[in-house]
Amino acid sequence: MQKMQPQKVEGDSIKYSTATTIDPCAYHKTMNKAGTQDTQTCMRKQEIGDLLAEKQKLQDVIDQNEEKLRRLNLIKHHKADLSKLQQLIVKWQQVSQQVLLQLQERAPADQRPTLGQLMDHMGIDENILQLDREQDCFN
Repeated sequence: MQKMQPQKVEGDSIKYSTATTIDPCAYHKTMNKAGTQDTQTCMRKQEIGDLLAEKQKLQDVIDQNEEKLRRLNLIKHHKADLSKLQQLIVKWQQVSQQVLLQLQERAPADQRPTLGQLMDHMGIDENILQLDREQDCFN
């Protein structure tokens, strides 16, 4: 095999003494002609995979924000309905007072506890049910 010596460099090509021109990019060009479609398909699949991953991340963010919005709307709805809450508190106080009075009445007359004693025994704060300890009645 004859050793070729480069004589002249023209652009990207190198001329050898035997008049053979070798283009360093020619190999890649011929390889790319056959492999271009495979390479592009592989790149497209990778790009599609990246885009799908990005889409999933964005969908997760959207889902989180929608859940946060749903919760905030629930809070807004319940805060706006404070008058109903106040009515329910008053109703609960009245029912609780009635139950305590019924419990007191069912105790034997000689061992009947005061309302204050009954509430202390049950661990109920007297201020919640508006108990007047001096008169042993509810306000």
